[in-house]
Amino acid sequence: MRIQIKNIGQIEDASVDLDGITVIAGENNTGKSTIGKTVFALLRGMDEWKELYFSLCEKNVKAVMEKKSQLLEEFCLAHTNAYRRRTNRANELLNELCTDGNFIVFIEDHQVVGDDKVYGRLKEYCRDYIALYQKNDVEQMINSHIKFINGWMEEVIAELNQIELDEVALQSGFVKNSFHSCFKGQYITEGEECSEVLFTDTSRTTVLKLSASASSLSAPIRFEPGVYFIESPKIFDEIGPAVQGRDALKMLMIPNTFLNTAVRKRTEQQISLRDTYLSYLEDEIPKEAEQVLAMLCQAMDGKADYYAKEGIKFKENGAKGTLYPQNVSTGVKALAFLEYTVRLGVIQKKDILILDEPEINLHPQWQIVYARALVLLQKAYGLTLIITTHSPYFLRALECFTDKYGVMDQLNVYYVSKDDGHRHRIKNMMNSEYGMTELYEILSSAFDQLQDEIDSLYAEE
Repeated sequence: MRIQIKNIGQIEDASVDLDGITVIAGENNTGKSTIGKTVFALLRGMDEWKELYFSLCEKNVKAVMEKKSQLLEEFCLAHTNAYRRRTNRANELLNELCTDGNFIVFIEDHQVVGDDKVYGRLKEYCRDYIALYQKNDVEQMINSHIKFINGWMEEVIAELNQIELDEVALQSGFVKNSFHSCFKGQYITEGEECSEVLFTDTSRTTVLKLSASASSLSAPIRFEPGVYFIESPKIFDEIGPAVQGRDALKMLMIPNTFLNTAVRKRTEQQISLRDTYLSYLEDEIPKEAEQVLAMLCQAMDGKADYYAKEGIKFKENGAKGTLYPQNVSTGVKALAFLEYTVRLGVIQKKDILILDEPEINLHPQWQIVYARALVLLQKAYGLTLIITTHSPYFLRALECFTDKYGVMDQLNVYYVSKDDGHRHRIKNMMNSEYGMTELYEILSSAFDQLQDEIDSLYAEE
């Protein structure tokens, strides 16, 4: 896979390979995170797009039908002996119609070629709706008010013809909202009017164009693996009563959402009852991944588990008590969240996992542990990893372990920098003349700077 970014955030133009392990290295404020966020914003939800697409269609259809069904309700109250509204049954009937995939297809066919099947389905809906109020002689009621019924159907179809059902249009709108969420609305490079993303997978290149007011896709994105973003170990603190199942954990791995009250409330509303109970999936975890989990637990000298009455807690080996996340070091949280997520089966084969500076709270020894874990997980699951870093220790660990475990050919390393004109540049270090040596010198330059400070001190004496 490959992604090309133009005028997204701080990145004017960058082209990055996304096969295996992709490392984006560089100093602070050079745009490293922008690349991972762009991949996430583009591909987020595509593994469930079929369901999302029909959900969006249903939402658009329901908005029309709810408004128009109020006219049917008033008609029934005025022309039958009913003395009260049939709200619950009417809502059931409405939901049945709007969630009917065939009805959505009929509407789309009518929009394109004027197919009349939608009339038949609306007539059936009218009959069933009137039957809620008129127990007998429903057909006589319809025939007696056929002018109203036909007029009502014409109005409904006229409005249904205006709703958006085109898959490409709905998907481009969904992706635009995803960019807005991930970048808090600031996804277009300052001073530019539009952005562009080109995503190439095994079959084709899809082009996304974004402006402040519009978006467009050259074709629908077809991407089945999941995509997850670990922005900070502090998301470990958010695993609470409504955020403990696999689907709930997925909602935490989104940029700019940890410690976000609105997301927490939305999570509580969306997670179904089955997701509030943990289902451990050790039988689905590859043996190589089991070894990784054991390695992480050994490094932490414990592991996290969910307790029904207390939420997520960490227990050290040999300790009598357990610790709440707020009382656990940030380094432990980093390892614990990765271990817990894998153990719970959130990450599946071929998924994309994006990690933003995962080493930042880790001692160099634990950076080595974390790097080894990532390489082994990538190998066990066939993952695509996108990792940002400014640590020479962590980068060196990734390079060593990809070599040791035979996946060096899947390692891509890029260096992002900012020139004197504040333009951000990206360079493929695997193809450069001096390769990784040059990058290590850049990332380790702080040591040289400190040595220069000491040398200048004693030179003055």
